[in-house]
Amino acid sequence: MERIGQYLEVMKRFVWCAVVLPVACGDSEENKPVDLSVPVETFSQPREISAADGVVELTLQPTEVEVGGKRLCLRAYGELPGPTIRVADGEERSVRVNLKNAFTKSDYRKVASQDGQGEEHCYDFNLTNLHAHGLHVQPEYAAGGAACESPGCADTDGDGAEDAIYFADNVLNDVPPGGLAKYRWDLDQDDSDPDRPGGKHWPGTHWYHPHIHGSTTVQLMNGAAGMLVVEGNVDQLDAVNAARERVMVLSQIPYDVTEKNVDGDPFVTPLADGEPCDEDHLSINNFLAAHHAAKTNSTLNGKISPVMVTAPGQVERWRLLHAGMLEEMWIGIFPSTDDKCSDFDAHHPLAVQQFAADGIALPRTYERDFFFMSPGYRIDLLVPMPTKETTLCLQAYRSDSLSDLTKIDQPSVGTFPARDLLAIIRVHKGAGEATSTRLLTDAELATVAPPVTWKGKFQGKDNVQVSCDDQGADWSLKADQKVVLVHPAFLVASGADSSGEEATVSSGGSCDPNHQEHSGDSESVCTCPLPNLNCRLFHPRRMFRHTDAEGKEHAYRNDRVFVAGTTELWDVTATDGHPFHIHINPFVVCPAKSERDPPFAHWRDTYFVEFSDLVADDNKPRRFLIRHADPFVGSFVQHCHKITHEDEGMMELIEVCRPGDTDCLCLMGQTVDKGTCVTPNAGCFEDDVQCLFAEALVATYSPGDYATTENASLTDLSGATITQLRARGLDECLPQGPPGPPGPP
Repeated sequence: MERIGQYLEVMKRFVWCAVVLPVACGDSEENKPVDLSVPVETFSQPREISAADGVVELTLQPTEVEVGGKRLCLRAYGELPGPTIRVADGEERSVRVNLKNAFTKSDYRKVASQDGQGEEHCYDFNLTNLHAHGLHVQPEYAAGGAACESPGCADTDGDGAEDAIYFADNVLNDVPPGGLAKYRWDLDQDDSDPDRPGGKHWPGTHWYHPHIHGSTTVQLMNGAAGMLVVEGNVDQLDAVNAARERVMVLSQIPYDVTEKNVDGDPFVTPLADGEPCDEDHLSINNFLAAHHAAKTNSTLNGKISPVMVTAPGQVERWRLLHAGMLEEMWIGIFPSTDDKCSDFDAHHPLAVQQFAADGIALPRTYERDFFFMSPGYRIDLLVPMPTKETTLCLQAYRSDSLSDLTKIDQPSVGTFPARDLLAIIRVHKGAGEATSTRLLTDAELATVAPPVTWKGKFQGKDNVQVSCDDQGADWSLKADQKVVLVHPAFLVASGADSSGEEATVSSGGSCDPNHQEHSGDSESVCTCPLPNLNCRLFHPRRMFRHTDAEGKEHAYRNDRVFVAGTTELWDVTATDGHPFHIHINPFVVCPAKSERDPPFAHWRDTYFVEFSDLVADDNKPRRFLIRHADPFVGSFVQHCHKITHEDEGMMELIEVCRPGDTDCLCLMGQTVDKGTCVTPNAGCFEDDVQCLFAEALVATYSPGDYATTENASLTDLSGATITQLRARGLDECLPQGPPGPPGPP
């Protein structure tokens, strides 16, 4: 269509010049004929908003778009993707966002794990909020009340009185249909970090998206996400500053799914001719549609395989975001056999230079040809284009967690479940002169990268030099936190209930919230529900109530606690593959064997932990170092960023407490001598059998325990685990078969 339009424009001007006014047709710029030999660029950047211009207005609303030739009505921000919010370099910067929910009514729908075979829960898909993914900011401001005395206070009506409260980055807040919330993300506040002069936020490629538990998948699947760019010193490096910048949002929108649910209703319903886009005609409104998205091509800035046109030798700076829900991507840039990428040379990918991960500058450059992205990942690349005219294919292989493109001999011949042509890159001299032809040096990048070692309070000692070379490499040192992404111990295989009967499959349709308690299956407390984080689910722990000896009822305040001003060592493992993400505080990943990510110590906020990598690393867990900043106390979450898993319960509520705050640190605030907790808030009430069971299994878990067991059962538990169960009085959870091998308590 672009070619036809250009041709008609040329013919129009030709007739006008030849017949109407020949003398007006010279060689001026506006009258030069269109060069039909220059490829037409169909790639476009998302609309951009400057945070310095005032308040950013975002509205979640029915949004009509065309994807893959189909008219869709999506829950989105009025465009696909959402606008890019750009924050210029400076001091004491703040991003203000007014988030409006334009839906007028609730829409409760079923969410079920294990491809619909797990337990169903009921969530309002029209409930929303906003998460600043990657920002190091306050997790919360004041929680409300008549008096407003916190940094989150706001004058919302302009009368000079502070009468309302801003939301910060606490995703437990929500914005109901018809509601409005004011968000405030103060960037330059971490004065406790000596590596941040003036508390300045590190620059980087970040993003924003809804984060309502139970509804996040469907809203991301609808394209409700946008880039959040914080500028700073890395952007001033000559090689970066002179490169042509592209903002690139990858989404997995199931526009071409034709399958139906068990009730015969389609998972995806494009708009019919003449049908309006409103909240009664939403195209993607079923959680289970996410499991069919692999059958449709990923979108790049809302388009299918757009054409990018660039000059020979041009170095481009790409800000890449994986804003999808479920699948990983191996991405490469390959020479094409024609100008349409009908086929390509899979054996000679173009080498690129990565200089940041999750928006944070690496301590040195990382040269690679394939690059790996999991949901939530951001990668900053310098891409040196060939010096001669050619066509390249930006190709993504969407795969299951265990696939590794670097070990595939010929990845173009259908080895992977899904192969996406993300973009066609036309290197053409008609694009003009290259603005930059150079890459970064390690020395240049080191001048702006945050250090991966520091001094801090570690395991009760002050002013300790913390690093991956020391604490991270000392395997005799017990980790402060242990994270197991899906503990595999459960009673029966997927697809059957506890009686052995075939499980019913969820329709993903509408539901009544009054009949959904989110309390978990009381008959399976001696299992690790799928999926899980540390053998627990998010919603049952929120619902559990304990009554003490005096008749007072207690609830869990959080799932895991930390002390502000301390540094911790974490061991993180997985039984398959999961992107681990923590809000507010990024962490240092210690060196590990992996083809997926830089093999040296570097900062992240989302990191893919994969079982086969752990096995290849002598069954060692991944080790993280994390510093809990003094100013940032409060509650936030950590979870698997396969967003379907998060909605299914693979998430924890975590809290940074002030030193000595026993209500925050201790279960029911109970202490013994010198303020030591009787039970930490991360622990269990004595009558919570599932929590005690999970605690026993996680305490004894090692990555090598289930190396050859696909579907572990309770009869596979080690002697050490059985000892732990007995110590907690959980005889009801002991296997009925012969005990496992003996092990230490």
